[in-house]
Amino acid sequence: MYLAPDTVSMSALCARRVSWLSLGMAVELMSLLRGVSSGDGLLCSGSPRWMNHPRNAEQARLKLWQLRVAHLSGFAVPPTLVTTSPRLARQFAAEHGDVVVKSASGPPPGAPALALPTTLIGPDTDFSGVAAGPALLQRYIPKRADIRLTCVGTRLFAARKVAEPGQVDGRYGDTGHAWEAVPVPERVSRSVYEYVALAGLAYAAFDFAEEKGIWWFLECNQSGQFGFIELETGQPISEAVALWLSQRKASPRVPQGQTVLPDRRRRFPG
Repeated sequence: MYLAPDTVSMSALCARRVSWLSLGMAVELMSLLRGVSSGDGLLCSGSPRWMNHPRNAEQARLKLWQLRVAHLSGFAVPPTLVTTSPRLARQFAAEHGDVVVKSASGPPPGAPALALPTTLIGPDTDFSGVAAGPALLQRYIPKRADIRLTCVGTRLFAARKVAEPGQVDGRYGDTGHAWEAVPVPERVSRSVYEYVALAGLAYAAFDFAEEKGIWWFLECNQSGQFGFIELETGQPISEAVALWLSQRKASPRVPQGQTVLPDRRRRFPG
């Protein structure tokens, strides 16, 4: 391969000299660059301690995949329907009464941040637009509080904030209540450990809706923020992150490769 004397960087090579290369060489170089930026190239060829491994993080952001893993892990998951059928959507709403419509995917990686609030709808809603694309409908949970549970390795930090009556999306509006540290029920902790093991995550931020003592699984953010929780509750989450990253041996609960879900549930000690 010939490089001109003034070609001093990979970016310059791709931007100004790609016409000098054969098509095969150009494709190979671009693949290398994409691999580096996506975490599948040079970065993944070493053996760093990931929080989280890029491949697992990419998979874990998928909303429908999260719901499947939540079921496998034993969480309480609200009845959910993903459909392009207006008839099935009407039937679901008629069965459950008030339901919410949620984003089924969220913005792709690298796209501008876009907030799509969870919206409450009733059984008399016009569902004809469902035919245009998949809609995610879920039974509305009349929650008493929002729960944010941050998992760092095997350490769990749960916080609770009282919700206003009729509040749908805890990300919007100020309830006037602060986040308070709360203990994690044993059943929930077992499901959290199961979830992160199946997903191959070292860090995860879980969101729950609390109703009559039940923590209903809403979603799991593989890169969710924790600073606002730590500031209000005093929980040492950042310290836990630093300690986990400083360890030399990989956690047995956090596989480093791509995760393939089993057909049967696996159990780990709590």
